[in-house]
Amino acid sequence: MRRRWVRSALVIAIALTCYYSWICYRVPAYYGFGNWWTIARADSVLLYRIDSLKYREGARSIEQMAIAGPIKPKDQWVDQVVTLLGDSRNYSWDIAKACAMMPGVALRFKKGESTTDVRFCFECRMLSIGQDSGRAKAEDFDPMNDELIELMKEALPKDPVIQSLTYYHRLKQERQRRR
Repeated sequence: MRRRWVRSALVIAIALTCYYSWICYRVPAYYGFGNWWTIARADSVLLYRIDSLKYREGARSIEQMAIAGPIKPKDQWVDQVVTLLGDSRNYSWDIAKACAMMPGVALRFKKGESTTDVRFCFECRMLSIGQDSGRAKAEDFDPMNDELIELMKEALPKDPVIQSLTYYHRLKQERQRRR
């Protein structure tokens, strides 16, 4: 009887360890450990407001698409963004959207010679992470949409497009209340 209890406890401990390590490592594994290392340990971070139409026309570097920036955000702001990006529960991993991503905001993280860009599309709530000249992986960020909008509104207070962004979860709750 005691052995069965010990085995059960061991199985539960292993399962919890795997679950929590998956939560911790899913984001870096998906976007690439090199990219995530640059984001998590960045020496500098720059914020850009970018033109999504230029992105659709084929521009891929942030400098080609920039409307405003670079802006150096406060360290506390960057920490909040990195915390949100690093939590795998903030992504909708199991859904696919029929959207053509058109990013409107970008962050450039630099660590030594390494550069990683994060581009946000608030129309379809998707972001991509990758190197400026390399391939980027995209994922849905529906669960953290409202928090990201708050942070972007704080960082870009004079941008009318950013200030007019709607909160996905608050809007959803309002619709449910009306029913």
